[in-house]
Amino acid sequence: MTNKELVEPIYPCQFPIKVIGENTENLDKTIIKVMSSFGEVIHPDEIVRKHSKNEKYLSMTFEIVAKNREYIEQIYSELNAQKEVKMVL
Repeated sequence: MTNKELVEPIYPCQFPIKVIGENTENLDKTIIKVMSSFGEVIHPDEIVRKHSKNEKYLSMTFEIVAKNREYIEQIYSELNAQKEVKMVL
């Protein structure tokens, strides 16, 4: 295996998600709403927040229990569809 090959995780597993978006109150609410639609309970105090240098953007990192690859892709797609969200990693 080379360094460029990715190893598929064994599901279910803990999986970190980082959302980068506009620094607004709605970003928190939007993320929690989207994740609850997938049955994930994300408590605000479990989210690691980091502001950009000029505080225009906010990155929010949290963990979920990933059921499979398709589940993660669905979550990424739904989060990316939100207007406050700029990127999901």
